[in-house]
Amino acid sequence: PLNTLAWVTASTNYMALGYESTALRATVAARRLGVTDGGALSAMGINFMRVGRHDEAIKCLEDALSAEPGLHRTVVELLHTTNAVADWRNYQSVLERVKSGTQQQIAKGHFTELQPFDALALPLDSKMLLEIAKGYALDAMHNTDQSMAFRHLPQEPYLLPDGRIHIGYVSADWTDKSAVGRALRAGFEHHNRGRVLVTCYILRNQKAVHDRAAKGILSSIVERAIPLDQVTDLGAAQTINEDKVHILANLNGYTSSARTELFAYQPAPVQILLQGFAGTSGAPFLQYNLVDQVQSPPEHSGFYTEKLQILPVSAFRGEGSGHERVLSGAEKELARKSIRLPPQSFVAANLNRPFKLEPTIFESWMSILNRTSEAYIWMFNWPEAVTARRHLRRAAGRELSKRLIFTDLLPLDQRITGKTVADLFLDTPEYNAHGTATEVLSAGVPVLTLPGPKAHSSRVAASVVLALEMPELVARTRDEYENIAVQMIQNPKITARIRQKLETSRVKSTLFDKKWWASVLERSFFQIWELWCAGESPRHTVTARL
Repeated sequence: PLNTLAWVTASTNYMALGYESTALRATVAARRLGVTDGGALSAMGINFMRVGRHDEAIKCLEDALSAEPGLHRTVVELLHTTNAVADWRNYQSVLERVKSGTQQQIAKGHFTELQPFDALALPLDSKMLLEIAKGYALDAMHNTDQSMAFRHLPQEPYLLPDGRIHIGYVSADWTDKSAVGRALRAGFEHHNRGRVLVTCYILRNQKAVHDRAAKGILSSIVERAIPLDQVTDLGAAQTINEDKVHILANLNGYTSSARTELFAYQPAPVQILLQGFAGTSGAPFLQYNLVDQVQSPPEHSGFYTEKLQILPVSAFRGEGSGHERVLSGAEKELARKSIRLPPQSFVAANLNRPFKLEPTIFESWMSILNRTSEAYIWMFNWPEAVTARRHLRRAAGRELSKRLIFTDLLPLDQRITGKTVADLFLDTPEYNAHGTATEVLSAGVPVLTLPGPKAHSSRVAASVVLALEMPELVARTRDEYENIAVQMIQNPKITARIRQKLETSRVKSTLFDKKWWASVLERSFFQIWELWCAGESPRHTVTARL
């Protein structure tokens, strides 16, 4: 009972098996016994972070680095944990250590401790993001028996006997709990069954292991829904190959619950990355990346291993119909009072999780508040926000912290309409609002964005805003971003004009037209399938607007 390493080992094993409460008790017991080993402290910090006890996680990780400064994974976990709760006290120094250590791992050809998804929210250049992704793709290939990978040669029949092509979508995010799943399902429902056969393959979602609703939901909107949660990666690949899928779409990338190894077996002749991961896969086994020219301008093509499959308007699809009713002044005041927002003041919102924030953009927000007197910033009380709220208030200072307002998350059935109470949405440059941006725009709320310098993840909001023909909401510099916000706060006529234009644009735009998007996908898929059938190598393609 006094063996601290035994307690730490037990806690880590319980956590890996999904027994979080038991793992937490073991971690607390080890902490009380006074662990001094750097590796053990690091493991404890990771366990605390996974159950949302961020203060204890940060303390353990800092103690681990005091004991053993060379633990690079611990430095990465410390940055990840502090970012999750907007604790920026040592942000720059920890970030530099992460960048330096990651660069060393890349130079040695090693798999990096910094994961591709976590890297998207950091101020890293596109070349480093590419190299990180390549390492994870190579690791997936090392984890598979490549002698078992499928080989495909262009040969007849090129289509199914009924003349259709077979599209397979693979994801762990199909249920109503996933915004990505809800948005994509709404589009796939409109595929033309006379042209394409659609199969949705269901992976196990690590965050909803007991949710078995996906198959029933999908069976009502597509022809085939196949669970793959009980089979190995090779078994899943064999199933897909036996189904004779022509084009296989990876909707997870390197997000939670992804199974990259499945794709490393190349079960389909053509494989693409679509929406779920805002970057490159770095993988030779994914031939295309579905993008648009705003997310991924031609000059960024060198930061992808895939060929770009460019759609005529935004490649990102979120929720919303574009027809949500805009509240009258009196209705807005009443709705604001119900969630404790100031009824008549200007409310600028950012409703993303705190990890998308970083000190520079928060400084801009505080500059905006400093230059105005009747504006507030509205944020959500995410599970980690109890800690994040404290750090954000400290960063804002005594006076400005009073103008940060945190409310509970909106009920699921009000996730879009409830956002109509905001006057403006302030985007984050390093990792934009994606699904949230489309929800807010659909609700008639302008999104002010500042595209970042890196490909894809920092440009998605600009993509959806420009799809609505609202270039006045896309800033080119940080100063311009602040000035636009201040002008909208101080001049109600400017805000009213922008909102009126948005209300008209959202109804006319194809951004919220699910049927149109499904048809564009089909045309794009036929383009790349015809290239493969002709025996040609993958190449950048542009789908024409009809």
